[in-house]
Amino acid sequence: MRLVEHPFLCGSFMTVADVICFNDVSMYMELCGLTPKSSEISQYANLVKWFTVKMLSQSVIAELDQQFKDALKKAKKTIP
Repeated sequence: MRLVEHPFLCGSFMTVADVICFNDVSMYMELCGLTPKSSEISQYANLVKWFTVKMLSQSVIAELDQQFKDALKKAKKTIP
């Protein structure tokens, strides 16, 4: 129901909740041999839209990649 009112799970911007849920949904689909067009998944139109349009878009992937790179630069390096 959250995806009816908002483009992402917690509102207008992607959060860690989206990343975690995307991972869980994609893993479930992979393990069950499902695609967004499968009848088990396609009945949830807002989930499919979020999964395919929002989370798999190149801009989202590029944004996440940049955020991870920035976080790694800020991380304190430790000696093992």
